[in-house]
Amino acid sequence: LGASASLTVSLQPTPLPTAKVTVFVFEDDNPLNGENDAGGGVDILAPNEPGLGGFEVKLFDQAGGLGDNTGQITYDMFGQPVANALAGYKDPATGLDACPLTARTDGLIGMVPTCPTYESDGTTMSPLAGQVVIANLYPGLYEVQSYPAADRIARGEEWLQTNTLDGGKPHEAFLKPEEPAYFQEFGPGGFHVVIGYANPKIINDRLRNSHGTGLCDPAPAGGGLQGCTATLKGSVSSAHMSRTPDQRIFSSGSYDAYSFTQCYIGLGAPDEPDFALAKCNADGTFEFDNIPTGDFKITVFDQWNDLMLDGLVSPVKVAAGTTTVNFPVTQWRTNLYTRSFLDTNGDGVSQAAEPGLPLVATNIRYRDGSYGFFNNTDLNGYAGFNEVFPFMNWLVVEADTTRYKVTGVHTVNDAGGLNDRATSTCVGDGSCGDSDIAANTAATRERNSLPLPLRVPGAVYCDNADCAGFSIANGPYYNGTSGAGVTGLSTGRIDPPGTTTEGWQGLLGLNDYAEFAMKPLLPNENGGIKGHVIYASTRPFDDPALLLQLSWEPGVPRVKVNLYQEVTAPDG
Repeated sequence: LGASASLTVSLQPTPLPTAKVTVFVFEDDNPLNGENDAGGGVDILAPNEPGLGGFEVKLFDQAGGLGDNTGQITYDMFGQPVANALAGYKDPATGLDACPLTARTDGLIGMVPTCPTYESDGTTMSPLAGQVVIANLYPGLYEVQSYPAADRIARGEEWLQTNTLDGGKPHEAFLKPEEPAYFQEFGPGGFHVVIGYANPKIINDRLRNSHGTGLCDPAPAGGGLQGCTATLKGSVSSAHMSRTPDQRIFSSGSYDAYSFTQCYIGLGAPDEPDFALAKCNADGTFEFDNIPTGDFKITVFDQWNDLMLDGLVSPVKVAAGTTTVNFPVTQWRTNLYTRSFLDTNGDGVSQAAEPGLPLVATNIRYRDGSYGFFNNTDLNGYAGFNEVFPFMNWLVVEADTTRYKVTGVHTVNDAGGLNDRATSTCVGDGSCGDSDIAANTAATRERNSLPLPLRVPGAVYCDNADCAGFSIANGPYYNGTSGAGVTGLSTGRIDPPGTTTEGWQGLLGLNDYAEFAMKPLLPNENGGIKGHVIYASTRPFDDPALLLQLSWEPGVPRVKVNLYQEVTAPDG
C-alpha cells in the first residue's frame, strides 16, 4: 500500500445493542398436550388456557453453549436488577395498569414475576396475564425457567410443568443484539419461551368436586352423568430407537429406563379439557377408577420434563369394566451411567463385593477440552448423567486419577433396537441381549462388530455385555475370526490399564454405561500429567495459576509439549 496510503477497517460498533426475551407461562389442560391451545374468548383474551400470574421466571447463563450453566442472571447490561419490563403497562382499552406488579422491598433480585391475572382494578382480566419481557440483556444463549411463586406454594397449590423445548425444565433462548420482541422460526412469530403447567386439583375437579358439578357428579346437582363405573389401567414404558439404517422403534415393556423420574398421566376427550390426572407408580403403572366410557386420549409427561410430550398423545377407547393400555414414550435426551470402584481382583469389571469410590470427579468434556457437564461419585461410586443433550457428536468422559490409577474401564454401549430382556422370549431366540447392567434399558447384542484392525488396542471384547468371565488381566480376547464378519460379540468391552478418558456419543433415549476400575497409587507411582492447550485470547485472573478455559477460548490441537525436570544448578 505504501507508507502514506490509508486503510479503512470496518468494525462492529460497541457497545453492542441489547437483547430482550419474551416469556409466556400458561395453564395447559384444555387439552393437556404441551401446547398453548388458545381460544374460548370473544375478544383478545383466550380463557381456555389462560396465562398464569403468580409465577416467577429466572434466567441462567449458558455462556454461549449447551451444558451446565455458569450461573443465574440477576443484573442486566446496565447493572440494574432484571425485572419484568411490562410492569405498569397501561391497557389502551381500559386505561388500567395491565401488569400491576409491586416493587420488591426485600432486596431479593433475579426472580422476575409474571403479569397478574387481573388488571389494577382486581376484576378486569389482563391481556398480559402470564407474560414477561426481560429487556437490556447482553446477547448470548440463556436458559429460561419458571416456578410457582411463594404465595401459590403457601396455599398448597401443586403445579406440574408439562412442556419443554428439547428436554429438561429450562427452555433455551438464543438472543442476538437487538433481538426482536418476538421469536420466529416457522410460521408466525411468537414468544421466545412458552411454558405450560397443569394443576392436578383443577383437572380432577372436572370429574368430581364438592359443588357437584363434575362430569361424574349426579345430574340433579348440575353434574354431567349418572354414575361412572369404568376403570382404565395402564403402564408407561420406554420407546427405544434402533440404529440406522434400521428405522424401527421398540417398546422395552418396562419403566426401568425412566426410573429416575416420576411420570404423570392426563385423561380427557380430544380437544377438550382434561378431566383426570394421576401420578404413575414407581414401575410406571397407573389406574383411573370410576370414570366414564368413551373415546379419550391419554397424555404422558414427567417431573423432569424428560419424556417427549410435544403434542404426542395416545387414543384410548374406555369400555365398560376394565380397559388396559401400554404407552411407550420417547425420551428427549440421552443418558450415561458410570461407577468408579476399587478393583480388588484386577479384572477391570465391577462386582458387588468391590467397594465404590466416593467423591471421584467424573466429568464430560467437549472435544476441545472445555467442560460440558460436572459430577462427583456418590458413596457407592456412582455418577449418572441424565438429560445430556444428544449432540450427534463425540464427547469425552473422564474420571479423576489424582488419587487412584485406572486398572481398566468396562464400557457397555447401547446398540439400539430391542432392549436386553425386553420380552420373555427374545433372549432365547437371540433377538436381544441378556445382561444385568443393561436389562430393560439398553440393547447390547452386537450386530455389526468392528473388524480387528479397528478395535481398541489391548482391549478385551466380551461375548456378554457384563463381561462375566472375562478379565483385562488375561489379555485381549476376540470372538470369531478377523474381518468385518465377526459375530457373537456384545457391546461390552474392557479397555486396558491407563485408559483415563472415553469417547462417548448418545442419542435420544439411549443408555450407556462406563465402569472405571481403580487401585490406589503405590508410593513410587503417580497419575501422570494431563491437560490441554487453549488459545488464551483473554485473561480473567491476574494469577496465571488460577486460569481456566473460558467458553470462547478454543483448544489448540497437535501442540508439542515438553517436560523439563528441575534440578540443582552446579553453583548449588
